[in-house]
Amino acid sequence: MSDRIGAQVSFWADPAPVRGFVGGLGSGKTFAGAVAILQLPPSRGMVVAPTYGMMRDSAQATFFEVCPPQLVHTHNIQRQITTLHNGTAILWRSADRPKSLRGPSLSWVWADEYAYCSESTHQVLVGRLRRPPARLFFTTTPNGRNWLYDWCVTRDLGYSLHNAHTDENPFNAPGYAATLAQQYAHTPEYAEQELAGRWVDLSGCKRIPASLLHKVCAPGTRCSYPTQAPITSTPPTPGAKAHAHSLSALRVRVYVPPTPGARYVLGVDCAEGVGGDDSTMVISEQTTGAVVCVAAGQFEPQQAHPAYVAQLSRWYNKAPALIERNNHGHAVLAGCRRLGVRCLSGHDGRPGWSTQPATKARMWSETHAVIEACARDGIILIPDAQLQQQVGSIDMHTLSAPGKGRVQRVDDLAVAFALSQCARRLAQPSQARTRSKMRSLIGAVR
Repeated sequence: MSDRIGAQVSFWADPAPVRGFVGGLGSGKTFAGAVAILQLPPSRGMVVAPTYGMMRDSAQATFFEVCPPQLVHTHNIQRQITTLHNGTAILWRSADRPKSLRGPSLSWVWADEYAYCSESTHQVLVGRLRRPPARLFFTTTPNGRNWLYDWCVTRDLGYSLHNAHTDENPFNAPGYAATLAQQYAHTPEYAEQELAGRWVDLSGCKRIPASLLHKVCAPGTRCSYPTQAPITSTPPTPGAKAHAHSLSALRVRVYVPPTPGARYVLGVDCAEGVGGDDSTMVISEQTTGAVVCVAAGQFEPQQAHPAYVAQLSRWYNKAPALIERNNHGHAVLAGCRRLGVRCLSGHDGRPGWSTQPATKARMWSETHAVIEACARDGIILIPDAQLQQQVGSIDMHTLSAPGKGRVQRVDDLAVAFALSQCARRLAQPSQARTRSKMRSLIGAVR
């Protein structure tokens, strides 16, 4: 097995002032970074990641998995500082505001998913290394030939790189790498980046091909509206009158009314309210993924938006909802749960889907695979022209940029559509839940 973890061993032994472990998904990058901390002499250092959530859920969680508990002296959750018994102090920080990283004098920095941080983050961090041994080591999957590629490859700065493929990690679940390769087969360059950890030019696979989208769209389809609209004039929540001015902006396009016994899922993109982007809802069939209803508008997130989600959910046979968990999404989630909507948990096991750079890439990769499958099977997936246009403009190469991958001014419908596609998988009952229900039924019979 030693030959399969050779990249990690060489990474740990590398004395270069700046060294990187650049690998595919699941290649053991974060594990390598966590272990590297334990190999350092007593010192003061910092661990950073693109966002606080990524730092906490990946780098920090992995460190505490590999670090023997008896080595930890204290861990201050409020200040996010860990001290070890050998005197090492670890500052846990987010790179979403690079200027906030100024100040500390450090001996080392570990940056996880560094390609998704900004170039200004790197410029700040190298200026923090004032104490010996003054080492910066990073772990990441590439993000196109961006600023990190420029610093590591184009410029002659002496940065040392170590590479590993996804299938080189013997601790991944069986078939993990093969499954990812199948999912990314439509974009070989993207697969080369995500699996082999190679610096590739993604300009040739930035968007979902128009030829593929045309196969899953129905450009001439006209909307059909039910005789009794599913949306009432005012939401059934306290204080609705205070937000009545925002309700007239709701736009609903129904392509297929709900069929008794059919299963549907709901994707919800959350905006700040009146005056900004639209808050959107896309309902899809759970089995095929075909879009049956699209709704959008500008309304208040605490009561009005949850009320519309609840009414659409009830109308479409109590469809479960996957809600974007951003600043305003927390309010929508709370409101929907109050109104009895089944709110699905996302990739991290928490209600909603946190749309960070890595999770947006994962969301769109999954959606891309659905589009390809529907095109192959002849399923009309997107009957809405505006939704088709937004989906076709998503740029996977810039998902981590300020534009969040969008080429047009807005991507709200496209995000709700992608969330509805992810919701199809998440709405499936888990085996554990199914066994629990079976035990309850057996107990009731007895």
